[in-house]
Amino acid sequence: MRRLAGAGMICALLAIAGAAAAQVPWHSLFPRPRPAHLGGATGTLPLNVPLLVPQTDGAVAQALGVGTQSALPSPPPLSPPASPLMLVDPGLPGVARSLHPRARSRAAAGRFAAAQARLVQTRPAQVARVAAPLRGANGGGGAVRQGICGSRALQGRQLPRIRAATRGCGVEEPVSITAVHGIPLSQPATVDCALGRAFADWVQGAMLPAVGRRGGGVAQIRVIGDYSCRTRNNRPGARISEHGRGMAIDVAGYRLNNGDVVRVDRHWRRRPHRSDLREMYSAACGTFRTTLGPEADRYHQDHFHFDLARHRNGGTYCR
Repeated sequence: MRRLAGAGMICALLAIAGAAAAQVPWHSLFPRPRPAHLGGATGTLPLNVPLLVPQTDGAVAQALGVGTQSALPSPPPLSPPASPLMLVDPGLPGVARSLHPRARSRAAAGRFAAAQARLVQTRPAQVARVAAPLRGANGGGGAVRQGICGSRALQGRQLPRIRAATRGCGVEEPVSITAVHGIPLSQPATVDCALGRAFADWVQGAMLPAVGRRGGGVAQIRVIGDYSCRTRNNRPGARISEHGRGMAIDVAGYRLNNGDVVRVDRHWRRRPHRSDLREMYSAACGTFRTTLGPEADRYHQDHFHFDLARHRNGGTYCR
């Protein structure tokens, strides 16, 4: 009797499980394979064909081309009653209930292309707004011409006023110098006009006489420092450098017409250019209010620093 009772209980449990399985919806955690005409493995759905999403087991079986089992009846229809197939507009942003995402519709592609076109149109203006504060420091501005700052010796371009968030930095009327007395600079020098005129005086009165005809004369002046909003020698907590006001320039050497390159760090103590470098550096004191070179400190071993800083005694500081 116990064996019969146990067998009856097992049969009851199997019947309950079968009834529960019959109520499992078609969109359960175990999805059925998608039919070919719905974008399955054997076909893709064209963009202009509405997407049909089956709502019942019978519709799924019909789509798959198989018969339904009488032991597994379809669940009752939802209220309000729906047709076995639901029409989904491909232009809607929603995605049909499927583990495989639907291809982008033509309408969505059009909206995406329009948004991308608007981004391309607005990007140049955004770049211009970001680059505007830097225009004065990288040589942008008007056309290059001779005679800037009221000096025929200076060639370059006028720049817009340079503003800076750091107190003590900025230049009211900056210029970008590209050549002095017809000698090109290795890079445009952004400075104040007062510094530019003093630099032109130094080139004509000190540099050119010191070099003379050696190597065919000076062909290019190597500039490595101009406007830069920073502290003196880049030391934290120090005062703002004259570079931050456009009142300083750093010269690292020059190139001769025969191709020889004279560098402060290599030839300050070596012949034959040693005497030329020392002569032009000594003559800078007075034309500039501050001159610093290889014998001044460890920060100026490879260049001459010239600026127009105002000292307390009104004199010069030459090292």
